[in-house]
Amino acid sequence: RVLSETRSTVGAFRRHISVVIDGPASVRSYEFCTWNAVISGNVPAASYQWGGVASGSGSSITDVVSSTGTLSVVVYDAYGRGNVHELLVTVDDNGP
Repeated sequence: RVLSETRSTVGAFRRHISVVIDGPASVRSYEFCTWNAVISGNVPAASYQWGGVASGSGSSITDVVSSTGTLSVVVYDAYGRGNVHELLVTVDDNGP
């Protein structure tokens, strides 16, 4: 019985956090937009770090993008394990 509890606990530490950016991939220049970090993996996030065409440190950011580029978010869990997701954000002033 103790062995199965130990395996269960070890298995919990093997879970990794994963993240996907939810938000627009095409924006108008100098328009405020919001992106969210959607996490999965049954591991709570401890910190978020956004970079690239927008920056911030929360689970979501609202920012203005002036040129096409990559938006990235790195999410770390309480054990220091991280994962990153990148999204190409295109500026298109001719869109809807």
